[in-house]
Amino acid sequence: MMKAQQRGIASGWLYLIGLIALIGALAGLLTAWKSYTNGLVEQGRAAGIVETKAQYAQRDNEALQEKVARIEQLEKAARAGEAKHAKEVAVIAAKREKERQSYEDQRKRDAVAIAAGELRLRDPGAVACAAEVGDRSAGAEVGSTASGRDGRAGGELSREATAFLFDLINEADDITRQLTDAQAVILQDRVTCGQ
Repeated sequence: MMKAQQRGIASGWLYLIGLIALIGALAGLLTAWKSYTNGLVEQGRAAGIVETKAQYAQRDNEALQEKVARIEQLEKAARAGEAKHAKEVAVIAAKREKERQSYEDQRKRDAVAIAAGELRLRDPGAVACAAEVGDRSAGAEVGSTASGRDGRAGGELSREATAFLFDLINEADDITRQLTDAQAVILQDRVTCGQ
């Protein structure tokens, strides 16, 4: 009986060891399964991250390409506008130079005419003032010119005064033309800048 009992205890221990080995094997299988599924999940997660990053990169790339194309389009339009503006300003400058040369030629002709006595300025108020004061020579000269004879008309300015006034007129005309040209350039700038 003892042997049978010992056999029973040994068999119980064997069953217990077998059961523990079976539980260990099942635990090992479960751990292996969990590790396998975690690996699949991690691979899927990594693949998802890569795919998502690729989609974001593609979207960002497309948006960036659109923006770069828009910038290039705007730069091209700006360069065309600047070229047009430069052309308009050049036309204004060429016109100004042509007019300046024409006015300079007219100035020279006027100076020659003044020096030759062909261009004379008169002050109509000077005749009336001279007559009121009692200057008979002024009235006599006016009368002789009015009747068609040669003689100096009353109120005629000296050549120096005529030259001075023409210089003053020409200077004022120059300033007026410069201001007109500046105004034309400013208006062209406003058109170019879209204001």
